[in-house]
Amino acid sequence: MFLILFLASLTGLRLAAQDKTVTYYADPAAVPPDQPIAIRHLTAHVRFTPEQNLVMGTAEFTFVPNRYQNDSIVFQTPGFKISSVKINNREVKFHLTGSSLVVDSRSVVRDSASRFPYPESRIEITYTATPLAGSIYFIGWKPEEAGKRREIWAHRPQGWLPYMDGRITVDMFVTFDKRYNVFSNGERVEITDNPDGTRTWHYAMKKDHPYFSTALVIGDYRYKTAKTSRGTPLEYWYYADMPDRMATTYKYTAQMFDFFEREMGVAYPYPVYREAPVIDYMYGAMETTTSTIFGDYMLIGPRAW
Repeated sequence: MFLILFLASLTGLRLAAQDKTVTYYADPAAVPPDQPIAIRHLTAHVRFTPEQNLVMGTAEFTFVPNRYQNDSIVFQTPGFKISSVKINNREVKFHLTGSSLVVDSRSVVRDSASRFPYPESRIEITYTATPLAGSIYFIGWKPEEAGKRREIWAHRPQGWLPYMDGRITVDMFVTFDKRYNVFSNGERVEITDNPDGTRTWHYAMKKDHPYFSTALVIGDYRYKTAKTSRGTPLEYWYYADMPDRMATTYKYTAQMFDFFEREMGVAYPYPVYREAPVIDYMYGAMETTTSTIFGDYMLIGPRAW
């Protein structure tokens, strides 16, 4: 009898030990959004009037529908005014609700109802935006900021580009006063001087990356190039009036690449890497694909180093 009771108690203990309770806070953001489409590529043309906190742009997304039928496509567009939306070069209906753009996509269904999976399509959004605080920063352009360093910077696309979660390739065309240099993600394909005194910078992400990992920096910068031991091009951006701070700030960048590639056994997957300091940055730094920005209080000269 004792043996039976002993074995029974062990069985009970074992069952109790397997009965684990897991508790957690409900987090709606933990569930991936149900996207009716998958964006594949972005071709963006953007201009800025920083004195008015204004963005003017056209964003064309190449996409593939995720399901057989959908009647709307939603982008995050806080502070946007939309002048037109086209799907496959055809004007379509849309409306703004809160911080979202809702596009009538039934024309895609009509065009593609007999074919599944759907062919690749394009949606073009023409807009102006007055970005909300915390999305893109226009610093030094207002009369009350006279004497402050003039910059435009963003470490995420929300607020100055229509946004939807996805992994994409990118062609980014940024047009601005040619006295300033433009920093973004990917390879710098071309710089074109325009008759109106502006310059258009074309950056391209030919390998897909998370769209949220998009950066932009415009200011009075210079940069120096270098290479890792594997030949990956590096760009060290610095303020034009602080060339003495470049060498110390970026002193070990190439060695860091060698160390991480050796320790992790994974080669850096993109064709370039660049860094730039920005004014009034509220954190330490922000990693975006191929391009890191950091607070300019870390742009230091030999004495501080």
